[in-house]
Amino acid sequence: MLTQLPKRRSFDSRIRAERVAATTTGQPLTVLLVDIDRFKLINDSLGHAYGDQCLSRVAAVLSQQLLRQSDMVARLGGEEFGVVLAQTDTAQAAAIAERLRQAVAAEAIRHPEPINGVGLTISLGVASWRPQEGELPALDPLLQLTDDCLYEAKRQGRDRVVAALLPTGQEQRMSEDSSGPGGR
Repeated sequence: MLTQLPKRRSFDSRIRAERVAATTTGQPLTVLLVDIDRFKLINDSLGHAYGDQCLSRVAAVLSQQLLRQSDMVARLGGEEFGVVLAQTDTAQAAAIAERLRQAVAAEAIRHPEPINGVGLTISLGVASWRPQEGELPALDPLLQLTDDCLYEAKRQGRDRVVAALLPTGQEQRMSEDSSGPGGR
């Protein structure tokens, strides 16, 4: 296993479990998507073996920076990682995301054309959901908002964090047979 991280299936499973826990406790749930900026350029210029080293180093930094045992980072595929933060609101999650961004930048991992003039950078999308009584969120809107925030960070020039709170009304009413969608 290249990055020593769980994969998408574990990530999806954790989100579903944390969604139920958030509904029970009334605490927020936040998801982060992390993408290595201009990763294709690394593979094309420095080779896939070096690209694999970059993936491993970024995975290690992300893991080291997540301080709570309940936090989870997973490799979703390619150069994209996902983070699940239970009991974390948007402001707290944005601060954690910024810490992740800075920690990766501080590693000064070689990039053929660094955005920051130093090395490899990451962009992060952050979306939070705060449960309302009797509601279970549909996971698709939460994940879509996270993805939208990631693409907004990239659109704004990369090497940044964009965060948002899932607006009320994006949840679905909990019913006896409601288990939500199974992932993306």
